[in-house]
Amino acid sequence: ASGVFHLTTSPLSVNAEGMARLIDATYAGRSLGLAELRWTLDEEAFSIISQSHDFFGGHYVASAEMRELDWSLAQIHAKFENVQATKLAALLPTHAGANRRFPITGKFDGGFQLTSIADLSKISGNAWLGTHALSIHRLPIEVDHFVVDFDRGYLRAACSGAVSEGNFAGSASSSVEEILKFSSTPGVKLSELPVIADFRAKGISAERLIQGAGLDRRKLPVRASAD
Repeated sequence: ASGVFHLTTSPLSVNAEGMARLIDATYAGRSLGLAELRWTLDEEAFSIISQSHDFFGGHYVASAEMRELDWSLAQIHAKFENVQATKLAALLPTHAGANRRFPITGKFDGGFQLTSIADLSKISGNAWLGTHALSIHRLPIEVDHFVVDFDRGYLRAACSGAVSEGNFAGSASSSVEEILKFSSTPGVKLSELPVIADFRAKGISAERLIQGAGLDRRKLPVRASAD
C-alpha cells in the first residue's frame, strides 16, 4: 500500500486531499487485486471515491459525499461489473481437512445508491444485481433482474431469472428495522420472519436440481418438472 496527503489552510478555509493505493492485496492466500482511493475535504463537503480495474477479476467504482460534516445525510454510490464468482468463492472458509473450492463459475454485475444511512427509518435508495453465465455444481442459474428499493426505512425487492430449465420470479417487502430486530433476536423461527413475499416458478426440472445439489441421481431417480 502507498499514499499521499496534502493540507492547505487559511483563516477562512480548509482544503485537504489524499490518495491511497492498494496493490497486490491478498486474503487467505488468494489475490484480491488492486484498488485506489482518493478523498477531498473543504468547508462544504467531504468526498471519497474508490475504484479499481482489477478487483476480483472485474472492476468497480464507489463514492461517498458528506455535506456540512453531517454523516447521517451522506450519499453513497457503488457499481461493479464482471466480478468473477470463482474469486469471491475462494474467500469462503472451508471445513477442516477440506480443500475443495465451492463449485461456482460466472460473473456478477451490480451496485447500490443510498442516503440517510444513519437512521433506519429514513434510509432511501436502491440496490441491484445481475449475473452472467452463473453456474453452481454445473447447474446454470441466471438472475436477469434483482432490485431492492429502500424508501424511508421500508424495502421492496423483486427478482426474476432462470434455473434448472425453468424460470422464476418473486417479490418481497418489509421494514429494515423489523428485519434487523428479527436477526438479533435469539430463538426465533424462520417462519416468523417479518416479510411479505410472493414467489412463482415454472418448468423447473427436478432432475437438474438433484444434479445441482450434488446428489446421486441413481438413488433419486426422479424425472419431473414443477410449476
